[in-house]
Amino acid sequence: MKRSLLIFAALCAASWTSVQAAQPTVDPVFASDVVDRYANHIYYGSGATGMALVVIDGNQRVFRSFGETRPGNNQHPQLDSVIRIASLSKLMTSEMLVKLLDQGVVKLNDPLSKYAPPGARVPDWQGKPITLVNLATHTSALPREQPGGAAHRPVFVWPTRQQRWNWLSTATLKTAPGSQAAYSNLAFDLLADALSTAAGKPYPQLFEEQITRPLGMKDTTFTPSPDQCQRLMIPEKGASPCNNTLAAIGSGGVYSTPGDMMRWMQQFLSSDFYTRSQQADRMQTLIYQRNQLTG
Repeated sequence: MKRSLLIFAALCAASWTSVQAAQPTVDPVFASDVVDRYANHIYYGSGATGMALVVIDGNQRVFRSFGETRPGNNQHPQLDSVIRIASLSKLMTSEMLVKLLDQGVVKLNDPLSKYAPPGARVPDWQGKPITLVNLATHTSALPREQPGGAAHRPVFVWPTRQQRWNWLSTATLKTAPGSQAAYSNLAFDLLADALSTAAGKPYPQLFEEQITRPLGMKDTTFTPSPDQCQRLMIPEKGASPCNNTLAAIGSGGVYSTPGDMMRWMQQFLSSDFYTRSQQADRMQTLIYQRNQLTG
């Protein structure tokens, strides 16, 4: 639930800024007013244990929190509360792709096989390869998840890099890459693997150098410290332990905080104090139109 609410916050930040820019004659709307109008409804209608909401609108930054960080502890989420951001991790993987593209390290149409481990095989469809842009746009023809894996396992700990490449060597495609859109966590983990190989660095090191360190995102990581684990928001009893999530480096393994996400979101939104990053427009480039895909 918290995952979807953070996505909501990010989308609101982008949409409110664009609406105000398109209608400069309208009386200014304070982001805090809009948040206060709707946040209670969102939280109490969600059934979530706790909720942290971050909104950026031009020069305005708004943080609101509700509920508890853990069942029964009576502590509201704070800016430094740690949250598994789950599939928001994919946006950071896409950002990494664009950064390495701009640096000339990779090309969108590079085949995944170019970055495969020695001896690994990457399936194709009648000679048509899976490319990096296919992985990033959910058009790789790979399944949502790798088949297998233990039931009731902790989140974001399987498959490991070796396990997914071993499986890929035995896999076959049922459609041509680039012909259909189908959501795939597996594809984004393979994309992160490929970017790591292309850059010649472990992905966590690349992630720190390219994304978190420049923005001062000190609590955004795949390997939380004991202190960060103490600050982790737990939605319910019996939730997954605070483990390293290196197995899901591209698809969902990032831990972060509302404060760090505020910094990350700001780079994509202009204000009097901040300029949009050079990658902001590139990350919103249209690759496929609906009529180009068969399903």
